[in-house]
Amino acid sequence: MAYTLKMKLWRGDRSGGDLQDYDVEVETGEVVLDAIQKSSAKVYYIGLGVPVTQGNRPAYTADRNADSTVEEAGNKNTVLAAAPKNSGGRSDQALQPSGVPVIMKQIADELAGQYQITYTSDAAEAKLTVETRRKNVKLRAPARVGLK
Repeated sequence: MAYTLKMKLWRGDRSGGDLQDYDVEVETGEVVLDAIQKSSAKVYYIGLGVPVTQGNRPAYTADRNADSTVEEAGNKNTVLAAAPKNSGGRSDQALQPSGVPVIMKQIADELAGQYQITYTSDAAEAKLTVETRRKNVKLRAPARVGLK
């Protein structure tokens, strides 16, 4: 049984943009990571504080609702760990609040200089390789595992 997942995504370019409502058809049993992948959204995440380095349990002092379960917190940690990489976005950790503006500036600079390459192919196992000779250029692509 399918349902519509309602998301808010930032859409824009250098001159500006805004949050827009976005509906994604989700089949029962699909998880948030699948919905992010279907939407083609790029996830950028900035964690604040000391990261959890073992397991999927949140830090003991994690900011979570009193009625949320350890399983829910673990699922959140799984999404926050995988979504940036799988979507072609980025994940960073700021140990102190003063580090957040620095990371936000880095992300803004990265977004301002991005190019998007798209292609279509009839081949079932099509692969695309993109290389650059320019120094200090990072190439990043979203994972498209499982898409049909």
